[in-house]
Amino acid sequence: MEFAFAGLEAPASIGKLSKIGCYGQYPGNCRRDLLRAHAVLPTLPVPLPIRVAYAPRTGDVYMPLHMDLDIITPNVMFEALYRHHGSVFSPAAEELQRFWDGVAKTGDPKLVNHPMLLKENWRRRAVPLMLHGDGARFTKTTGNTMVTIQWSFLLSTGFGWTKIYLIAAFPKSCRAYARVHAADTWDIIWAYVCQGFAALFEGTHSAVDPFGDEWPEGSAQRGLAGTPIADNKFFGVLWCMNPDAEYACNELHVQHYSANARCHWCPADITALNFRAVGDTAPWLPHVYAHGTDPPLPNHPVWRIPGVTRWHYPGDWMHSMDLGAVAYLHNGCVLDLTAADGPCAGANEEQRYLDLWNRMQAADRAALHALRMRRISSKHVKVMGALKAKANQCKHLAFTFMHVLRALPDADNIADTRLRIYELLVEAYIGRGALNGRLLTEGS
Repeated sequence: MEFAFAGLEAPASIGKLSKIGCYGQYPGNCRRDLLRAHAVLPTLPVPLPIRVAYAPRTGDVYMPLHMDLDIITPNVMFEALYRHHGSVFSPAAEELQRFWDGVAKTGDPKLVNHPMLLKENWRRRAVPLMLHGDGARFTKTTGNTMVTIQWSFLLSTGFGWTKIYLIAAFPKSCRAYARVHAADTWDIIWAYVCQGFAALFEGTHSAVDPFGDEWPEGSAQRGLAGTPIADNKFFGVLWCMNPDAEYACNELHVQHYSANARCHWCPADITALNFRAVGDTAPWLPHVYAHGTDPPLPNHPVWRIPGVTRWHYPGDWMHSMDLGAVAYLHNGCVLDLTAADGPCAGANEEQRYLDLWNRMQAADRAALHALRMRRISSKHVKVMGALKAKANQCKHLAFTFMHVLRALPDADNIADTRLRIYELLVEAYIGRGALNGRLLTEGS
């Protein structure tokens, strides 16, 4: 239109573009018209339909039904990102070298006898990958859970769903179980997932599916079968698995958190080797597992992926730390600060909590830190328990309470000890997420 007003003839390409969405009158059609006018070749792989068993939600059905489920195996997505999305494909050889040099200096037990050490120039070719599994509610009425598995590059910078690659998703209520239906939905899915990670490590796309059959005609797997991954320049290494404790126990068969012997890394239990004991004399300490002396790994195919050991699952940080030990630490700190003989001023409990809230706000303003809670009251604490707060709030409250304790004029030994604990905790939280001595905001 502006070209016409100027008495000029618009280039054909501009005229074609201006017609999109009937000259912008129908925005909902713009994407369709744009793709029609300027065809874009697909660069991401077409999902692979696999045959899985499933159980209907209602009725006494013991024979499983079957359906096609679309998945994208990690080796195929890895290849597509390498070929077509160089800005997303995480590492350069120099980055990998720095990462693995750092790992070697720490004495990481995952590196001991790892088969990638036998590969040529592995420090500049091995791409560390992370596997995650979880469930989330996806209906408002029934509370049904969608269980998913996804992976990402461990060296990805920042956080975003564009850097996490879904493998498969399936409703929990529709899962078929081997003990009931003689077939298990996730056993079939995991067979493809683990084959994909094994292929990434070996550096060659699998010639057949995990059950020995040829890949379906027209599938990305069929076109890549037997070919080298990423032109043999890189190979993938599953270096970390970080599901929450519930998923790790129920799906990956890690020692269950409610069992008598509940530790994945030592034989600690609730009796003779009491896991609640801490310190240099803890009875379980001499029995911590080491390479070659640890018992067999759980019976799940993920533990048979090349190089994977029990140390590849580091535990559930959010539930064991943020909502566990840290929440208990905060609870005790609040109770001591607001006690009748504590440092917070007030003739009654309500006034003392108000004084604590003012101290927390002042500490955060002085440190240029964003307070993640709207208020603090007796409803947030228990006499023996954890502070009632979300995981992200517990993480950032470590910074807040550290500064509150530092500002106390006459701290006693207990407050000094607690302050030191908070300083160590903040140091652990900041890690490589430091920004001028402050914790990063959301996603840090």
